Amino acid sequence: MLVRDADLCQPAVSRSVVWASFAANITSDIYLVLIPLPLLWGSRMRMVEKVASSLVLGAGIFVLVCATLKTVFVVTVPRYPIALFDPEYDEG
Repeated sequence: MLVRDADLCQPAVSRSVVWASFAANITSDIYLVLIPLPLLWGSRMRMVEKVASSLVLGAGIFVLVCATLKTVFVVTVPRYPIALFDPEYDEG
């Protein structure tokens, strides 16, 4: 199966696009989780409210894990997954 030049910009085909997207997503997610924490802990809220708010912001770590898993699966799954579903498929 031939890959057209236009297909090289698709995330499932171009690993450089996948890694660039991954780097941008992880960087922005970490930035958005870490920026409010010093402001939160410097506020005059009760400790329980600070901890609860930190846990809500910490849910961003779940987003980081999901983004990492998505990238790993996109990179490791074959580019043409028809071979996974069709036992008669022949690449040659």
